[in-house]
Amino acid sequence: MGAPVLIETNKKDPLEIAMEEFERGVIPITVKRRANRFVWLERYDMF
Repeated sequence: MGAPVLIETNKKDPLEIAMEEFERGVIPITVKRRANRFVWLERYDMF
């Protein structure tokens, strides 16, 4: 969807790139579902 790649990788598949970014902890935001609504949280709020 046009988002910039946040890591250096040789992968071409956007889903694989996103999973690698998540595993490395570089995705800046996370969506958590609470009380039947979505809440935007910063990554550090998860832990």
